[in-house]
Amino acid sequence: MNKLRKAISWQVANGIQYIRTYVDTTDKNLTAMKAMIELREELKYYVMLQIVAFPQEGILSYTNGLELLEESLRLGAYVIGAIPHFEFTREYGVESINKIMELAKKYGVLVDVHCDEIDDEQSRFIEGLAARAYEYNMVHKVTASHTTAMHSYNGAHTYKLFRLLKMSGINVCFGHDDIMDQ
Repeated sequence: MNKLRKAISWQVANGIQYIRTYVDTTDKNLTAMKAMIELREELKYYVMLQIVAFPQEGILSYTNGLELLEESLRLGAYVIGAIPHFEFTREYGVESINKIMELAKKYGVLVDVHCDEIDDEQSRFIEGLAARAYEYNMVHKVTASHTTAMHSYNGAHTYKLFRLLKMSGINVCFGHDDIMDQ
């Protein structure tokens, strides 16, 4: 914890005011989550730590994954995450997005999904995320990050996707591979 506190103090000394950090929720004791929430409270006058409850091993593909994710929100995580392309099946990936959107509405938190962080042109969970954000009217409260599969999409699909992304108003953060390929 001291190393983390020191790293954050360096960031604050250089003008950083907001830090979004992903905390793995696939620990049955949620040790890291509890420690980060404690640290957030300790440092709240210096920096805003936006803690993402992030199910690194998946939500439906990890025993009690959904329950641990929701418990993290009850403990005080500000953002809910997902990693749909890492779930066992495509169907689990779609369902994981549906579940986090329901929880985001229930707890009034932001959403940040590592969405299609894979070199597979068939990994298209970003369209499901954008559609749910549009349906739930969560404009600007949803982020699709690490969207590296997008660089493999064909033109027709990308055209359709960009229309949906614009309508949904979600934030999109491309992976470093996408930027490097340009």
